[in-house]
Amino acid sequence: ERQVRAGRRFVFMLAPDKHSIYPEFLPAGYLPDRRGPDTAALVQAGLAERGIAYIDSKAILDAAKGTGPLYWKRDTHWNQLGALFIFNRLVEILGVEPVHGTVGGVYAGTKSIDREGDFATINGEGVSRGEQMPVFRQPLFSMQGITTEALTQADGNSVAGMAPYLIAEGAVADPASKLSIAVIGDSFTFGLFRPLFAQHFASVLWLHHQQGGFDRAMIERFDPD
Repeated sequence: ERQVRAGRRFVFMLAPDKHSIYPEFLPAGYLPDRRGPDTAALVQAGLAERGIAYIDSKAILDAAKGTGPLYWKRDTHWNQLGALFIFNRLVEILGVEPVHGTVGGVYAGTKSIDREGDFATINGEGVSRGEQMPVFRQPLFSMQGITTEALTQADGNSVAGMAPYLIAEGAVADPASKLSIAVIGDSFTFGLFRPLFAQHFASVLWLHHQQGGFDRAMIERFDPD
């Protein structure tokens, strides 16, 4: 509400836990209690009452499950395909045409790779073998030629290597819009979204949410749209 009062647009999103998208892979004893509304539904209802835009990421990913794998098998995070479905909804809300078009038009299947994942690390595997990585007909997730400036915040404002960064105006020759955006996020938006941001917005500031303790002065100095 403070950002809207300042003349800025604000869009809220919760990233769904993988088990909420793929409950069919959980043992029966681990299935969540569905007798009442879940946390995301309650949050989104409150946002709707206040007229605040939000991305219903669970509904988007539930509808997209038939396209291909949306999360890494041995990791809690979505993969490039899951991220792209969410990103397309973000730019739709902001009135920006995605340079890659529809997800279905650019998605070309998967290829098998070995990669590190948080589940694989926790259970001692280290590397998850045979992960299915989405493949696209355009280099959507390449940072080649895109300059990112690492920023300095007060001590304690970087989490597990996720330092704030700036993609300054001019980093991409012809982005899809002239908008500047600030993203207050976590590991779900830190990596995969970065090249997508660069292709679609004139400048981008990314900050970790810090459980609400992020540096608000950086937002004011950046002055996003």
